[in-house]
Formats: sequence, structure tokens, C-alpha cells
Amino acid sequence: MRGYRVGIVNPRTPFGERVRELLSEQHLPVIELKLFESALDGEASLTQFNDEVLVTQPIDADLLPQLDVLFFSGEDGDLMNRMAAEAADADVLTFVEGAAGLDARVLVPGIGDTNLTSERLVVVPRAASYLVGAVLERAKSSLGARRASATVLLPAGERGAKGAQELHQQVVSLLSFKAPPIEVFDEQLAFNANVARAGPKAASLAEAVGKEASALAGLESGVTVNLVQIPVFHGYAASLWVELDEPATKKTIASAFRKAPFAIDTARGGKSPSPVSVAESKRIHVGSIRASDEVSQPGFWLWAVADTTAYDPALAAVELAKAALR
Repeated sequence: MRGYRVGIVNPRTPFGERVRELLSEQHLPVIELKLFESALDGEASLTQFNDEVLVTQPIDADLLPQLDVLFFSGEDGDLMNRMAAEAADADVLTFVEGAAGLDARVLVPGIGDTNLTSERLVVVPRAASYLVGAVLERAKSSLGARRASATVLLPAGERGAKGAQELHQQVVSLLSFKAPPIEVFDEQLAFNANVARAGPKAASLAEAVGKEASALAGLESGVTVNLVQIPVFHGYAASLWVELDEPATKKTIASAFRKAPFAIDTARGGKSPSPVSVAESKRIHVGSIRASDEVSQPGFWLWAVADTTAYDPALAAVELAKAALR
């Protein structure tokens, strides 16, 4: 198998670190690796990759065409979108983690058509977008879903290992009657719940998740999303209202989610799935289905939970790259 020239933008983010880990495990053979920071005015620094010390440098558009594959991680922004589009135009297979402003396909292995014959620019959705989008893609294909709204509960681990660590530190501090650290989160998260990333970014992040989920599901009318940060370490949960073309019974709705990557939780003593009960599972667990048979607005409520083991954006990007480069 041939090796590839690979670049990672923002290699210190959770997505970037995970891509580096997968590359070190030879999920994709690499003959050259370049690391870039998104800040144009940043300074070069040293970082370790396997037994090799690499230079992380400010992103340079002139270097991008020298690559075979490029993985982008970071906040949505016009500059990063433009850089990603330029790399794709230079025939570099480019994967961007969670970018709502890009005119590109949103893809996940195993959902829909993932054949990359001509596209060079791909958006790999965030974990929250995957949870909502996967549910709605099944609801559309099996039940005729028209539109949807969702409230998604985000774990501390959504901010990476540092987020989970800070939640742990907050719990320990509060039980010791000390002020909790708030370096990762803007305010106390332990024993609390907040709008995810409060401030102007909250609306833009929720809008981005909605657009990614809508694109993944193939819903032209879009998906309305609200994001809530909750004090759990890992595992995503969502409460969804899905509007249908025609009424459907609870049994019919449940049957649509009996095949992978879903699991219907009906054998848990009547309990709904939770981040604790689905820990280490690679399925999206569905429960608490409540159908509405109102002719004016047929649809259903659904509760869906997935552990972080159910979806890995970095692994999805690497697997898509492997398939496209064969």
C-alpha cells in the first residue's frame, strides 16, 4: 500500500489529536505529515509524532497543494472555509470537522452514498450533528419525515479531555467547599446546566449542528436545534420532535430503528436509555417514543442517546479518506 502526504490543521484540538493518533496506528499510511495552526500570525512550534519531532507552523496556502489529504479542525470561520475550499480546488482530498458555511457534502461512513468519485471537499459532522442527523435520516427514509426540531444535551467531553477533566475538578472543588475552576467552561457546569457555549457562539453552534444534521438526513426544510451543556462526562442525548407526511403508530416508528446503527431499548425494565446505560455501546439507543396521530401535524417524539464510542469524527474522516484513495 502506498503512503500519502497528509496535513492536519489545528493538530492540538480533540479532532486533530485523534487524527494524529489514528495515523500513528497506521489507519492511513503516511510518508509525510505537516501540521498547521489556523492562526496566520502564529509562531512555529515543535510537537511529537511517533518518534519524530515535527514543526507546527502557521497555515500556508502555498503548501496545501503539495498534500494528498488534509484534515481541518477548528471553529467555523470564513478564513478556514476559504482555505479548505482552495485546498480542494487544488485536488487535495480535504475533510473539515463541522463546518456549516461550506458548500460541501456532509458524510458519515454507513449513512447514505459515501462514494467520493469527484468531490474533494467533505464535511464530517460533529458528534451532536451525527446523533440528530442519523436519527432523522432513518426517519426520512423509513417514515417520510418532513422536518424536525431537537434539543441536544452535550457532555463535558464535547470539549475534549480538558472538558471532562474540568468537570471532575469542579465536582471535587465544590464538595470540598472551594471555588470551581472555569477555564474550559465559562461558568460552573457541575450540578448545573447551561446553554451550550453561552453568548453569540451559542446560536451559531446550534445553527451549524442543525445544518449538518439536515444535510446528513437529506431534509431540505432543515432542522431546528437547541444545545444544552449538562454535567455528564461522556455521552450525547437528544429529545426530538419529528413531523411526518402521514401518521404512524408507535410500533411502526419503533420498527424503523431496529437495525444498525440503532438499538431500541425496550428490555430495560421500562427505563429510557441514558448516558450511563449506553456506556461503551457503539449503537444509537432509542426509547420513549410517543406518537401523535393528529392529522393536522402527524409526527412523534423520540429520545435518543449515544455514547462517544458510537461515533468518532476523526475515525469517520480517516475511513472516508481510505475509501476515496483506494
